[in-house]
Amino acid sequence: RQMAGHVARLSALRDAETVGQWRWRSLLEMGAFLGILALINRSLYPFNPGYIHTSPPPYLVGVALVAAFYGVREGVGAALLAMLVLIAQLVLQPGATLVSVLGMRAAQGAALWMLATGYVLGVIRRFGVEQLLDLTRQLTHQRRQLAQLEEQHHALRATKDELEQRIIGQTASVHSLYESVKALESLDLPALHGGLLRVVA
Repeated sequence: RQMAGHVARLSALRDAETVGQWRWRSLLEMGAFLGILALINRSLYPFNPGYIHTSPPPYLVGVALVAAFYGVREGVGAALLAMLVLIAQLVLQPGATLVSVLGMRAAQGAALWMLATGYVLGVIRRFGVEQLLDLTRQLTHQRRQLAQLEEQHHALRATKDELEQRIIGQTASVHSLYESVKALESLDLPALHGGLLRVVA
């Protein structure tokens, strides 16, 4: 029963990833993480807006965590959200425009890093869930087969014990018949009578 419940939970987990039931939760968590990083960036590293001069950018950590925990869709969504925060931080700098920011190689490299990380780790996570689900199903099937074999073993053992009892009874009957024949040969009527009674019994 516990194994069946585990399989059901894994199946629900896979189905939830397929329909994207966890998307909003993952984006909220990623948004909180990005907000903290943005505050740290603004207060401690104002000369490095959006951590643009840091490779790989710290935003990549959040993308990796979301992708590894939730899957492909959420990982890519977290990467897109991180890209928006990065672009916003760069655009807010004096003299910066959206076109100039999008043309920056550092910004393009960071965006590619985050998208690739979100997708690859999400795929790995998805594959891991599928493999775990398959192994759990196989284990459940093997346990059911083992239970069936144990039942068959108990049934065979009971049949064996019954046959042994029958063989013992038949051996006693043959021995009693043999004694009766020997008594008949010697015309020992009391012994013959006792042997016949044992055969009949």
